[in-house]
Amino acid sequence: MSAIGHSSADRVCRPKLVYVSGALTAAPDIVRARAFYEQLAAACRAAGWTAYLPHERTDPQLHTNVTADKVFETDRDLVESCELVVADVGVPSAGVGGELVLAWKAGKPIVAVHHQDQTVSRFVLGLLSVAGATVINYEDEHDCAQRLAAELRSRDHVLGPQRP
Repeated sequence: MSAIGHSSADRVCRPKLVYVSGALTAAPDIVRARAFYEQLAAACRAAGWTAYLPHERTDPQLHTNVTADKVFETDRDLVESCELVVADVGVPSAGVGGELVLAWKAGKPIVAVHHQDQTVSRFVLGLLSVAGATVINYEDEHDCAQRLAAELRSRDHVLGPQRP
């Protein structure tokens, strides 16, 4: 069984998996952050992918019974098993930075998003550059969702419409 409760045989027929990374503990407004990550997941689904949202299983406010070790193990396993990571890099977050490094080390494609008014850390920008990431600098959440869906659709020719 995988960390999200699917056997490998079950995942054969599932759309490609995107890990959606974004600040939770460091989010200035966690309710708004969750809603934005859910919009990113909807954009993934619109492009024929499925999304894993950490806040649905390991949210620091909603799932206080989940240990730090379990959060790390779950998120690490999912970053390593996904096809692609989408990361909101507009809010500084140690967790997002860690997930980006895990993705880079595992050779996973990365799509980073941030609002045009947000300043992204130079370290993260350097990591994204070295990783060959796509960076979406968006005007509003609708623009972000449209551009993310288009980016994911463009990757179907590289990764194929379904996992083998």
